[in-house]
Amino acid sequence: MCRGPAEACAPSPQGSRSRSPLLSHTHTLHTHTHTLTAGRSGPSTESSGGQTSHRKVKAKPHTSPEGLRVCLGLAEGKRKRGKRKKGRKRAIKRERKMRKQKKERKKETERARRGEKEREEERKRGKRREREEREEKERGEERKRAKRQREEERKRGKRREREGRERGKRREGEGRERKRGKRERGEERKRGKRRKRRGEKRKEREEERKRAKREREEERKRKEREEERKRAKREKRREREKRGKRREREQRERERRERRKERKKESSKERKRRKKKETESVKERKEEHKEKRHKKEGKRKKAIKEERKRRRKMEAKERKRRLKRNKRKKG
Repeated sequence: MCRGPAEACAPSPQGSRSRSPLLSHTHTLHTHTHTLTAGRSGPSTESSGGQTSHRKVKAKPHTSPEGLRVCLGLAEGKRKRGKRKKGRKRAIKRERKMRKQKKERKKETERARRGEKEREEERKRGKRREREEREEKERGEERKRAKRQREEERKRGKRREREGRERGKRREGEGRERKRGKRERGEERKRGKRRKRRGEKRKEREEERKRAKREREEERKRKEREEERKRAKREKRREREKRGKRREREQRERERRERRKERKKESSKERKRRKKKETESVKERKEEHKEKRHKKEGKRKKAIKEERKRRRKMEAKERKRRLKRNKRKKG
C-alpha cells in the first residue's frame, strides 16, 4: 500500500490514481512526512489540562524507489509485446516466400542464360566447322584447277616444242638440231628444277596440314583427359561420402546392438528401475518446459497490465491538463 501524500494517491473518479498538482517533478521523493491524527477518543496524557493533542507520526518510508514512482505515476511502462504477433508471423512468412521465389527466378534466369550461351557457342562452332570445310573444299578445287592448268600448259609446251623441232629439222639441218638438243637438255634441266621446287612446296603444304591436324587431335585428347579427371574426382568424392555415411550407419547399428545386449543382461528389477528413471527424466523435462512457458506467459501478461496502467495514468494527466487550460481560457 502506498504511504505517500493523500492528495497524490487519492483514487480518481475513473478508478485510477492521478497525481496531485502539488507534487511536481521538483518534489523530493523520500524526505516528505505526513501529519496523521492520533485520535480524540480520550484525554491527553500530557500536562496541558485535559486538552486533545495531535501527535506527529513520521510516515513509513517506501520499500523501493520503483514502488513510489509507480504510486506517483512516474513509472515508465514496459514495451508491449505480442499485440500483432500473428500479423508479424504472416509478414515473416510472406517475406520468406518472396525471397524464395526471388531466388528461384534468379536460378531460372541463370539456367536460361547458360543454356542460351551454350547454344550460341554450339552455333558458332558449327559455323566455324562449316567455314573450315568450305575453305578446305575450295583449296582442293584450287589445287585441281592449278594442276589442270599446269598439265594443259605442259601439253601446249610439248606441242610447241614438237612443232618447233619439226620446223627446225626442216629449216636448219643437223647443226641446228644439235643446238636444239642442247637447248632442250637445258630446258629439261630447268623443268626438273621447277618440278623439284613444286614437289618441295607440295610437301611443305602437306606437312602443314598434318601438323594442324595433329594439334587439333592433341587438343581434343587433352580436353577428354581433363573431363575424365574431373569425372574421376567427382566419383571419388561421392564414394568418400558414401563410405562416411555407411560408417556412421554401422556405428549407430553397433551402439544399438550393444544397448540391446546390455538390456538383455540386466535383471527385471534393474529394467524396471531404468524405465522408471527414464520416465521420471521425461516428466521432469516436461515440467521444466511447462514452468518456463508459464513464467513467460506471466511476464507477458504483467507487461500488458503495466502498459494499460501507464496509459490510463497518461490519459488522466492529459484530461487534467485540458481542464486547466480550458479554465485559464474562460478566466
